[in-house]
Amino acid sequence: MQLLLILINLVRGKFVAMFLGTEGMGISSLLTTSTNTLIKLSSLGLNLAIVKEIAAKKEGGESLATLLRITTRLVRYTAIIGCVVCVLFSGLLSEWTFGNRDYAWQFVALALMIYMTIVANGKMSVLQGLHEVKRLSMASVIGAATGLLISVPLYCFFGTKGIVPAMIVFAAVLLLFYQISLRRTIKTERISPTRDEFRSVSKGLIGMGAILIAGDLAGTFATYLVNIFLRSHGTVDTVGLYQAANSITNQYTGALFAAMAMDYFPRLSAEAGDNARMTVLVNRQSEIMALAFGPAAMLIIISAPVLIRLLLTESFIPIVDLMRWMGLGILLKGLIFPMGYITYAKNNRRLFFKLEILFTNAVLLTFSISGYYFFALVGLGYALVADNLLCIFVYRLVNGRIYGYRFSPEVIKEYILNISLTCLCLSASFIDNIYVSLPAMLFLLSVSLVHSLVRIRKMLKDD
Repeated sequence: MQLLLILINLVRGKFVAMFLGTEGMGISSLLTTSTNTLIKLSSLGLNLAIVKEIAAKKEGGESLATLLRITTRLVRYTAIIGCVVCVLFSGLLSEWTFGNRDYAWQFVALALMIYMTIVANGKMSVLQGLHEVKRLSMASVIGAATGLLISVPLYCFFGTKGIVPAMIVFAAVLLLFYQISLRRTIKTERISPTRDEFRSVSKGLIGMGAILIAGDLAGTFATYLVNIFLRSHGTVDTVGLYQAANSITNQYTGALFAAMAMDYFPRLSAEAGDNARMTVLVNRQSEIMALAFGPAAMLIIISAPVLIRLLLTESFIPIVDLMRWMGLGILLKGLIFPMGYITYAKNNRRLFFKLEILFTNAVLLTFSISGYYFFALVGLGYALVADNLLCIFVYRLVNGRIYGYRFSPEVIKEYILNISLTCLCLSASFIDNIYVSLPAMLFLLSVSLVHSLVRIRKMLKDD
């Protein structure tokens, strides 16, 4: 499902680039990030909390029927709140996002999209909680593909004026497919919960959701602020170029992160009570991340010009250097990944809030703004590298002092080797003579791939 959704998103990005150009992609990005912030703020983190509660009662019966009625009503209330807020603050949202009130009516129209998206996310959470993986996957992929087929003509015939209708259509199609899947999955008797039941369950869901969503919302808001800064100190085209580079790099590495998290986090949670065993597990995962993300980062650096021409258009060529620096940044982000889950697995909410929500987003915002201010577009790549280097140091220091976590000699070796090879590949990419730079980069990639495959094979044999 993740791979198909990635493909659909890449195809959508290609059509946006073709029909709307850098300015259109910038407008689309600004509208998307601003509405995503509203959606996450209005939904109160209920999606993740609903998954947990539904999973605990998925065997059925009256308790599940009551919970479904309460969650449906609660999600609808939050959707109405998001819709109303978007309408009431449409002028301010336009001014904050674009520096003027020219897009106020677009935000009024997007209120409908916000309502449908929040309701659709609630239905998706129920499917996930019921562990209806097949239905969820089919609904997500078919809905996304159908939305794409309907959206492309809007981009083609209406240009930038088709962005808002396309967003509304996409949300409506996803809502429709999730609704159909949910009706086919479960049929419960219509039970009207009492006021006390509704209040009790809602309080628990909102309390749990608020903790779970805080980090996600902070990250979305930080990205929104970066986009606003880029628009105000550059142009809408600048936002489009930055988001295009982000989209390509994140689409390719997102599947790796998702696959690793699905297996790693449950095992880490099981070992969280024993610091020694936890350290062994985190170090093993850190070694795997270095071996997996080293070649992936180098592949992004080498193929950046080809990917841009293939997935975007020639007008996006200015982001080549930015993407290459982002390749190195993605490797460093992969190295942070295993340590980032420790505080969450330990259920240390206060430290999780300080580290994952306050620190990381403050650093991201500060470095991104400074990077663009001093070095223009490529400075955002420098910022990503500097941000992740600092986070590696801080995460290691904090987890070491509180939980006794230490890098193993194998992890240190893989960190040094893969970072060094990736840096050499990045340096080779700036050689003007392609007949020198390309063979050099391909040789370094070959060394990295062979080493990773040999090392992973040995680790599997040791198991």
